[in-house]
Amino acid sequence: MKFEWYRCPVCGNEHFIKIRPDTVIIRYPAYCKRCKNEILVNIEPRAETVNP
Repeated sequence: MKFEWYRCPVCGNEHFIKIRPDTVIIRYPAYCKRCKNEILVNIEPRAETVNP
């Protein structure tokens, strides 16, 4: 399964949260070890585009 790393919106730390294409997160209190901030994260699955 393919996955990506969600970047910290404050410092840009790439290894913040590991997400898959079908991941849904609503108001998750994530803590960044690099900048030592706690951020509420909302992640929705990407809309798949279909070429006709």
